[in-house]
Amino acid sequence: MSEESTLELSVDVRAVTARRWPAMTVLAHADAGRVGDRARLGSGRMALSRQLPLFTAPRGGIPSGLEDRFVSRQPVHLDVDEAGGVTIDPSGSRIEVAVDGATIEAPLPLSPARVEAGVVLSLSGRVVLLLHTLGPGGAAPGALGLVGHSEGIDRVRRDILQVADLDVPVLIRGESGAGKELVARAVHEASRRAGRPYEVVNMAAVPASLAASELFGHARGAFSGAERRHAGFFERADGGTLFLDEVGDTPADVQALLLALIGTVGRWRQSWFWLL
Repeated sequence: MSEESTLELSVDVRAVTARRWPAMTVLAHADAGRVGDRARLGSGRMALSRQLPLFTAPRGGIPSGLEDRFVSRQPVHLDVDEAGGVTIDPSGSRIEVAVDGATIEAPLPLSPARVEAGVVLSLSGRVVLLLHTLGPGGAAPGALGLVGHSEGIDRVRRDILQVADLDVPVLIRGESGAGKELVARAVHEASRRAGRPYEVVNMAAVPASLAASELFGHARGAFSGAERRHAGFFERADGGTLFLDEVGDTPADVQALLLALIGTVGRWRQSWFWLL
């Protein structure tokens, strides 16, 4: 039996899912598709090498080692104690290990608090891992179109699945560029409205003079220049999802229209909308 096989079998996983416990997530890899792959650690001595431990992708699939040819098969040893502390031992390995940017050549103990805060490990300047902790819980939900593999993004995915089929409007908050539109799209795709219309309107870009027409539509001849009937965003999203982006920048004259509609949309339309 090989050294790595022996190390793999010696791992005790009895407490891995019982409380917060060390895990590793791939931050950088020559194969960009490996970013986000994650491995939960057991307690006891483990091998960290080209082949071990086995990492699982966010989307699932067959677990695999890091498989970078510049990362040696001769393992760095990780000793995980019962409190969740980790000692990194590079002795006897050909892998150059840097911990938070500092190369180590002797065993380095990391307290449970430091592991909890997150420790960046660089392996031979090729692969970067985050040593951190994960709480108890079942398998992570599917990716839902969101890139990343962490406890935080898994929580977002679970929240999406929790609200996807609720018969209520959903408010999504976050800084610009945080990915709110991706979340809205994921809610739509995870709901029973998937495959039905999905409309997006940037409320900050809708002029007050055209807001009623753009949002609610107009009939032919309703005003000068209305040569044909125009379906507004709400009508086009009927039965599906209407995503109202940048709602905080909605012109004041339009806000009253939206507030009135929010109170009645469930009684006259099957549209669903997300306010950001």
